Amino acid sequence: MVVRMAELYTLFTSFFKSQEDMEIKESTRTHFRRKLEGEFRGTLDSEDLSGNKRVFVIPHSLSRLDLAKLVMEKSETTSPLNSTKEISKTALHLRKAIQEQEIKASWPPQPCELSENAVTIPDDLKEFLFTMLTGSTGFPGLQSCSQKVQRLITSFGQDVVFGVSGGRQKPPKHVLLPYAVKSLTNNVELIQILNRCGHGIAHSQLEEINTALGLQKLAATSCNEVPLPTTSVHSSVPL
Repeated sequence: MVVRMAELYTLFTSFFKSQEDMEIKESTRTHFRRKLEGEFRGTLDSEDLSGNKRVFVIPHSLSRLDLAKLVMEKSETTSPLNSTKEISKTALHLRKAIQEQEIKASWPPQPCELSENAVTIPDDLKEFLFTMLTGSTGFPGLQSCSQKVQRLITSFGQDVVFGVSGGRQKPPKHVLLPYAVKSLTNNVELIQILNRCGHGIAHSQLEEINTALGLQKLAATSCNEVPLPTTSVHSSVPL
């Protein structure tokens, strides 16, 4: 098959990262094409077929008929009608993956449920966001991404989960961000704006959590003690 040089490089780096005590130098990307051509000159060709510096690797074993078939398949899959179908199919697949998540949440929320480790995003959604943000295929796993990409995938992913579930699933971001705004500004309208944009729960829900925490503490406190909440939703998680 015809493969993009960038895809081969991604496979190459993924293999090296899986090995212990093996480091990839910055010069590796620069010399990757030259090394590949030198090693497989008798069996592979590398050409910029599209004229936009996207190099493709073509095996000599492909016949003219095979190449013609690849061109026809490519033209069919990139037609507007097929592209729309693929987008719709991907969207439905991700929607199903989110809805099938089983997230057991206690009431009121516990600090451990609002930590970074409690962020639950389907792997398929992570891979989709990684490809969309970086333009690269072959998702290496969230921990192997740069800090910026990790932060954006975690933030966007939680927004999608919150939106698709209609607010039934409340990721840590959607509880902590409104609480942070409330603590810093006490601006109800700003919290409501974040809620309407899908970035956090409503102000009324924050009040419900506060009330539940207060009642929980009162129920466990004797008359001679000062009731202070035993739990707090004020913890840190990448937004």
